[in-house]
Amino acid sequence: MPALIIQSCWAHEYKHMFDEMQEWMKRGGGVVQMAILLKWTLEVPEPGDPVLHVEVEVFEYAPKIETQYRRTLHEVGVSLWFFD
Repeated sequence: MPALIIQSCWAHEYKHMFDEMQEWMKRGGGVVQMAILLKWTLEVPEPGDPVLHVEVEVFEYAPKIETQYRRTLHEVGVSLWFFD
C-alpha cells in the first residue's frame, strides 16, 4: 500500500475521487499518510481561448480525528491558457 496517493479528475467526477481518497485513508490504517487531489475544470469563453483551471487539495492521515484525515492545503485558481 502506498504512503502517498495522487488522484486527478474532472470537476464533475470529484465526489467519486473524494470518496476513493476517504477509503484509502480509512482502510490504509496509517500506511497512507497523504493524498493529493487535483480537480480540473475547462472554461471555454465565447469569444476567447480555453482556460484550464485546477484546484489542489492535500489531505493528511489524522488517526485522532473521526474521519481519519484532515485537509492541510486547498489552493484554488491555478490556471493554464491554451492558444490557437
